[in-house]
Amino acid sequence: MRRSVVMVIFASLVAALAATAVSARIEPNSPLEGRWKLAGPKPTAQALIAKGMTPARADALLHNGVTTPAMEYHAGHFRWFDLATGTNVATGTYVVRGDEVTFTTTWQSSAISKTGLPPVVVLRWSIFRHRLTFSAPPGRYLVTAITISPWVRVD
Repeated sequence: MRRSVVMVIFASLVAALAATAVSARIEPNSPLEGRWKLAGPKPTAQALIAKGMTPARADALLHNGVTTPAMEYHAGHFRWFDLATGTNVATGTYVVRGDEVTFTTTWQSSAISKTGLPPVVVLRWSIFRHRLTFSAPPGRYLVTAITISPWVRVD
């Protein structure tokens, strides 16, 4: 009898640990985890300029070769890339604290460097009705290309 009780307890512990391990692999580390693409068409130069981007930076962004802007977040690392070709535009790390995310770029394509993206960017984020939106906290750099339109999950 005593041996049976020990075996039941042992089996229960193993099952609980196995379920936790599976859950840890399936559940994302943050709500940003996954792959996102720009909702709707790529913005026009006029839309970028209206949101505060200089004409030269808007032109550089529109001619960077990216046809389908996308972003991917996984385990504290990000990449911004072209979903159609897989070509990376920027990579780095990110940290989510509440409704703010800090991006630290470790690599940027020359076309993105021309847009004036600083190496560290802090943005507010929100997911509502399956759409991810970014905005600049007061006094922070506005990354127009990321904040101009919502993003939708593609994974």
